[in-house]
Amino acid sequence: MKRQSSLLFLAYTTIIFGTMYLSGKVSELSLYDRFIIDFHGAILSYKDYNKSVNFYSDILNFTPIKSKDKKSIVGFKISKYNKFYLKKEKTPQKSSKSTIIVRVRNGFKELHSELIVRSEKPIQKANKNNYLSLDIKGAITQIVKRKWGEEFVAYDYNGNKIVFLKTKNRNTYRR
Repeated sequence: MKRQSSLLFLAYTTIIFGTMYLSGKVSELSLYDRFIIDFHGAILSYKDYNKSVNFYSDILNFTPIKSKDKKSIVGFKISKYNKFYLKKEKTPQKSSKSTIIVRVRNGFKELHSELIVRSEKPIQKANKNNYLSLDIKGAITQIVKRKWGEEFVAYDYNGNKIVFLKTKNRNTYRR
């Protein structure tokens, strides 16, 4: 009786762990499911819809969110639960530039290298005094070291910035 209970326990445990393992293999993880740990949603404005969509989908590899009628892209998913949306600028004279800050869990340098290759532009030289104010469209800055960690910026074609950061201590983040 004791042996049957042990075998039954072992069989159920194997089935449960096997199911958990296989359920994680059902879908392919995006670039950001592998690297990002925290993101707080945003709305980014754009002047040129096509350039914006291409930058976020082709270069940064974000997953498009389609409108209800499935005819246009209204935003992007960075990972399963993190999204941002696009908004057309109403006044072409005044540009409203936004910044999104994304903390990277692991593979910070690998992510940076992959984004440089995707951008097909040379890495942009930067330092801690100027990297947030450069006027570079569709490009990625070099990694800037800070007291609390490292960061780099991806500039879209509208002047919006996506700041990717990695802290030395996961509880530390000071600008």
